[in-house]
Amino acid sequence: MKQFLGIVMAVLVGCAGAQSHREYNPITPPNKETVLVKNNELRVIIHAPNTSGLPRTGSPIDRELSLIELFARSHKLTLKFVPVMHRSELFDALLNGHGDLIAAQLTHTAERAKRMQFSAPIRYVSEQVVVAKNTKRFPKNSNELAKHGRKQGAIWVQPGSSFVETIQRLSARLGQSIHVTHIDQSLTTDELLYRVASGQYAISVADSNSVEAYMSYRNDLKVAFTLKEQVPTAWAIHPQNTQLLTAINRFITYNVSPQRSAQIALGDLPEIKKRGRLRVGMPNNAASYFLHGGMPIGYQYRLAKRFAKELGVRLEVIIPRRQMDLIALLTSGHVDMLAATLTITPERQKKMAFSDPLTVVDEVLVQRANDPSITRIEYLAGHQIQGNPGSSAVAQARGGAGRVGDRIADCHGQKWTTLHHRIRL
Repeated sequence: MKQFLGIVMAVLVGCAGAQSHREYNPITPPNKETVLVKNNELRVIIHAPNTSGLPRTGSPIDRELSLIELFARSHKLTLKFVPVMHRSELFDALLNGHGDLIAAQLTHTAERAKRMQFSAPIRYVSEQVVVAKNTKRFPKNSNELAKHGRKQGAIWVQPGSSFVETIQRLSARLGQSIHVTHIDQSLTTDELLYRVASGQYAISVADSNSVEAYMSYRNDLKVAFTLKEQVPTAWAIHPQNTQLLTAINRFITYNVSPQRSAQIALGDLPEIKKRGRLRVGMPNNAASYFLHGGMPIGYQYRLAKRFAKELGVRLEVIIPRRQMDLIALLTSGHVDMLAATLTITPERQKKMAFSDPLTVVDEVLVQRANDPSITRIEYLAGHQIQGNPGSSAVAQARGGAGRVGDRIADCHGQKWTTLHHRIRL
């Protein structure tokens, strides 16, 4: 049977007038006489080592940059990113005048506040101790963490991070030293967590939203315990630029809900433009979104990126943990649209609106090349058909199953190496 395939465009059925779980108030513009930055150019210092990868679900840095772009656009400022290789270089770059603010998921600490200004909190996070998922013996509280360091080695953290301050204060409170080993400052948080998961580092500390983003697409890590809760993260601003600080705090007050968890929003196009971010759900496969030569590519990805550019917003790609969770991302309000080759079916049209079809395909049955050929649907009697749960092909096969008495079994990722014979459903 021929089926139409399309991209699910943006909306749930009947939600064109739906409201977000929080209201967006208009941004208060600055006075015309106010000069926030020189030459109307906002220089943003970011931690950008020479690595590249897929921007995954809930990427904290990606969301910060979305907010920065929205702030710059609302104040008619040209945006310029100033990358540094090591996190320890962030503060010197700011204080030496190489940038106007730092956007790098910085924790607002008392020590840092002595050298620079911090904005109002963008979000609150927890500092979590993490270990590899298969680790059997690991500390479950602060006291055990200190004992772990004496018996099994150090905690691996980047020098200059807020985690070092947290561990130092914990050591003072417990009255015993907690051994820390400093690691490469050019590592991204995802790279650090991967090294913990792979066993290269036995134990480390990371912000909860970074851990959540990492665990959205991998299952080789676990949280041992929470070291510190309700930690504010913010932007750091040069100590002499009080006008910029005032404008940023006004912007955060009206446009940012400083919550740790992923925001749920059901609003339509006007809200997406105010938010400055288009959240698109995509499967991580060759047809939609994948990494090649260190760059994210894919037909659906290119379409979504171009669409976001035309809207004047930033693209945020969200990858489901499982293919069967893709539609749930849209219906729950975690994404604005899906960019995937989804078959348009009457059942799905009850939940969401589809774009015009991208192409027309045949849904077919496949079998091993060395098995007796199945060329008619009647030959399926007594056979078991396997397919990905939730797919339109499985639903179609279930309809035919009643006619021939065969069974339909859901499978999760089973594949055949040679697929030759096929018949139309």
